[in-house]
Amino acid sequence: YPTRILISRGTEIGGIPLPQMHSTMDRLFHANRNTEWHASELVTINNRQWFQMDFTIQALDTRIRNIMYGTSSGGRAALVSFNVTQEREEQWIEAAKVMLASMRAID
Repeated sequence: YPTRILISRGTEIGGIPLPQMHSTMDRLFHANRNTEWHASELVTINNRQWFQMDFTIQALDTRIRNIMYGTSSGGRAALVSFNVTQEREEQWIEAAKVMLASMRAID
């Protein structure tokens, strides 16, 4: 079954194009020099364009893998994030990628 994302009447992004939204988020996260980057790009999932940011960052007592996706519709933003500690990454990363690849945004 696909993972469905309902885009609610949440955060207004003022019609900012997705590439610009991605660029802004990318700069924000690249400001942390302790970040190990795996990917930062625009992707298409189920006929909708998303930005993907995949990185590992140092937390207080462990490293955390983050896979974040974002899209927009009608001036609203939708962000989806998967996080896992380094100790459990090998166990969960493939399931996370399958789950995230099944996303469908419903306007």
